[in-house]
Parts: sequence; structure tokens; C-alpha cells
Amino acid sequence: MKKFLYITLLLLGVAGFSNAQTVLDGKAEVSNVEINRDGKQLKISMDVNATPAVLKSNEELQLTPRLTGVNTHKDLPTIIVAGRKSMIYRERNPQYFQEENNQLVVRKDKKNPQVINYVTYTDFEPWMNGADLELVENACGCSTTLLTSNEHKLDRFLLPPVVLKPLLSYVEPAVEKQKNRSIEASAYLDFPINQYTIRPEYRNNNAELSKIKESINRIIEDGDINVSSIKLTGHASPEGSYAGNERLARLRTDALRKYLISVFPKVQPGIFAADYVAENWDGLVKMLNESTSFSYKEDVMNIINSTTDLDSRERKIRALDGGKAFKTLLSDFFPALRNTNYEVKYIVRDFTPEEAKEIVWSKPQKLSLEEIYSVTKLYPSDSKEYGELFEIAVRMYPTDVIANLNASTNALLVKDTDKAKLYLDRLSDAKKDGVYYNNLGVYYLLTEQYTQAEDNFNKAIALESANAKENLDILKAKVEEIQLMKR
Repeated sequence: MKKFLYITLLLLGVAGFSNAQTVLDGKAEVSNVEINRDGKQLKISMDVNATPAVLKSNEELQLTPRLTGVNTHKDLPTIIVAGRKSMIYRERNPQYFQEENNQLVVRKDKKNPQVINYVTYTDFEPWMNGADLELVENACGCSTTLLTSNEHKLDRFLLPPVVLKPLLSYVEPAVEKQKNRSIEASAYLDFPINQYTIRPEYRNNNAELSKIKESINRIIEDGDINVSSIKLTGHASPEGSYAGNERLARLRTDALRKYLISVFPKVQPGIFAADYVAENWDGLVKMLNESTSFSYKEDVMNIINSTTDLDSRERKIRALDGGKAFKTLLSDFFPALRNTNYEVKYIVRDFTPEEAKEIVWSKPQKLSLEEIYSVTKLYPSDSKEYGELFEIAVRMYPTDVIANLNASTNALLVKDTDKAKLYLDRLSDAKKDGVYYNNLGVYYLLTEQYTQAEDNFNKAIALESANAKENLDILKAKVEEIQLMKR
């Protein structure tokens, strides 16, 4: 008797049947059929219960799994259950069976339950996507003469779609041993000609002094902060003799230092320091470079670049076009050069994760990068707050390598590719490591630029990125899927 059974399975990751499928009119059962895509191979497994089979001594049951596609097929190793005489015949005449693709030859056990666990691997080929998995059953008599057949079909085998879930990781920053911070600003104080006494009521001095006092007061009154220095740097504009300008710049800056000491009696006087720049030529050059309307710009710049003696430099500029250029400088440029820069340096205390959580949303500038990231451990990774913390970190530390890498990772996890690329573009070549190239590869993968993705994953692998190895496999699977869909 000869029978054919065609078993077709739907593959969605893993496809299988736990219920037994009857074959040979109930004389055998097939169950637990599974097909897995395992990299470059297909794994096919099933359990064959040969217990119900009634075979004569010279008969055998042959089960051959077969993958059948369009105009092609591939036979997999065969299971053979042989009667006693059939088994003896095979053993005595092996020369007749050398060409058979046999997975397993077993003798029929008439006394005990007999379940055969079948597992085989075969190289995956593109045509197999959508192919039928068939089980061809042959019942054979003496000398393997074919006896009978039958057919039975179930479903179809399909590859699961590739899900793009690339591997990404965050970088842990080092703990900042001491959080040294500073603020810088400028004030524009006016003085009567050749005077250096601080006069709050003079012109706009009250507003400028209030600006200085408010910014310093915010820091010294903060219990989380310890002020280490307050440095004042006064600048004079370059009109008049250098010696006279140097004297006024020094005396006016020192006058402001003494004024602030009197305003902040709780601050140690030694905290305040004064410096000065006699003639603010650097500031003038900066203003000239930014100017688009000053018609004497090139002439003045040529004099500055060619004349090292500062008093001689001023005389040459005064002589330009009968003094017209210098007149414009006096009215439109020099007032902004008479300023005092002040820099307040301070140390911020350390915060526990719980303390950091309380202030990260309102005063993140007090936190180190590591302290901001410590708060992420207090939120679920899929929460809105978790993602926002990485945005806060990169906003507070816009030039930090780790802050930008982690912000790009966070953006890629939610598939915000534009934002991820923005952060990755901030890194210089010297700062590009395995994490960077892996993240850039993921960016190209998500934006369907597969050649660039492969290039960057390979760069990351060369820098020992384990994530990139996995992501390269995902990329290859995606590219293969696209090629299969075109067939």
C-alpha cells in the first residue's frame, strides 16, 4: 500500500501543530510540527508516532518531508520504519541503499510505544518563502516495492516580516568629582570724563549696577552653592593716550570691586578680584567684523593690522577722511567698548538621585550629567519623563560627547531620526567611537539607506561594538526580505 500526506505549515516566527495528524489511515501520527528560520538555515522538526503502524516483516514505512515551491522542490532526509525482515535486508545489502537520503532507519517495535523525534536543517533559499512543506509517505513491500498512496494538505509556509528593533545602548558618564560652574556677563558703567568714582545715579548706572548685584546675589544666597571667586575685567575704549586709558581702566575696575565688597559684606573681600584692559582693540575688531554698514571698515582694519604702536594706530585712524571715520567710531562703536565683564565661579554641592529628581525639572543647571542620568533610574524606561531626561541632559551639556550620544540613542528608540541625526552631527571625528557608528548605522537603517547602514555597522564592529554585530544581521535580513518581495 502506498500513501501520500501533504503537510503545509504557516510560519510566523515558529509554526507548529500540537495536535496529532493521522496518516496511513490511522496507522501512524505526526505531531508537534515546527519550522523555524535560523539565520541561513531552516529547521524542520516533528514527532512521528509509529506505534499504531501495523507492518509485515518485509514491509516498511517511508516518510520524506519535502519543500515544494513554484517549479522546484527539495526533499529532506527520510524517516524509515522497517519491519524485521526489511531491516535485515537493508543491513545485508547496504550497496542498494547508498543513494538514499535517509535521516533515520529504525526497526518497528511491536511491543512498546514508538515515537520518533525528527529534526533536520537545510540551507534557506529564496524560493522557499511561500513554499509548501509536504510529507510524502510511502508504504513499501519486499525489496522496497511501492504499495499504496494517499494525500492530505494543511497550510502554507511563509517567512515572518523582519521587525526593525535594532540594539542600542546608553553610555554611562563618569562621576564629576567637583561641580565647578561659572556665569559671565557684562555691564556698561558711565563715568564723567577722567573720573573713576562709582556714581549709581549717573546716567544708566543704577540699572547696570542692579544687573550685577542681582546676578551675584542669586548665587551667594543659594544654599546649594559655594562661591569661589568673582573676577571683574574693565575695558576702556581706544581714544586718548594709552597711559591715560590704562590708568582709568585700572582705577574704575578697582572702584567697582570696592563697591561690590561694600554691597556684599557676607562675602570675603578676597573673593573679589579686578583686572583691566587699557584699550579694548579686540572688542573693536570684533565689532568691525560684524558690521555691514561702516564704510571705513577695511581702512580701519588695515591700520589695526599694520600698526603695533597703539597711540600711533589711533592717530592714523583719526586722520582718515578728515576725521569722519573716527567720529563714527566715537558715536557708534566706542561706547560699547567701555564695559566691565564679570565672571562668578562657584561650586555646586552633590545631589542624591532622589534630590536630583526634585530639581531636574526646574533647576537642571545644578546637576552634573551623571546626576541627571541617575534620575532615569527612578522612572520606567517607557515613560515620557524617562525620554525627557535625556533631552534635558543634552540641553544642559550641548557639547558633551556622552550627552549627544545618549540623546541620539533616545531619539532612535522612538524612531525620531531627524533629532538623532542632529545630535550625531555635533560630534567631531576624534570623538566618534563604536557607539557613534552603531547609532549612525541604525539611523541609516531606519531611513532605508542600507549601504550606508552596512558601512557604519562594520566600522562599529571594528571598534568592538557587540550591538553592531546584531544590527548588521537585522540589516541583512531586511535587505533579503526586500529582495524576496521583488521575486
